[in-house]
Amino acid sequence: VAKVMLQDIRVLRVIRPGQTFSEDGQPVEGAVIEGQTAANGLTGSLVLEVTLEQAEVLTFMQDTHHQYQVVVRGREDHEVVSTDGVSFQLLATTADYALPLPGSLTVGAPMLTTTEPTRGQDADEDVPAPPSTSTEGVTAGDDPPASPEADT
Repeated sequence: VAKVMLQDIRVLRVIRPGQTFSEDGQPVEGAVIEGQTAANGLTGSLVLEVTLEQAEVLTFMQDTHHQYQVVVRGREDHEVVSTDGVSFQLLATTADYALPLPGSLTVGAPMLTTTEPTRGQDADEDVPAPPSTSTEGVTAGDDPPASPEADT
């Protein structure tokens, strides 16, 4: 399920992984610890300007049972857009998304015998068909019929 939760939020600062700041909020030069990058599993942070209601939504989103993505739009793009959100149900039932549904599958189609020579065979030899994999007469939950070799 995906849903836009907050829009038009002002980003006050972007903090890189391992970056530190002095007491007055200024970045400390050379204080980025080498090797501390997103590639090592560390993440940066965003300092956002939000209302109390938006802070509640952010707190809810940061719960360990939720995942969220931050998408940044253009600096001058302040349009608030109304969306319906996205769910698997919507993707499967709405023509706008055209998510293909799985088709049916036929199992146990008969195998053909060929008389064309294959590499390493003489033209006079027939190529035998592989053993039949027919499931005719077998319904879901039935065990397949026993092979003649199973009795020996």
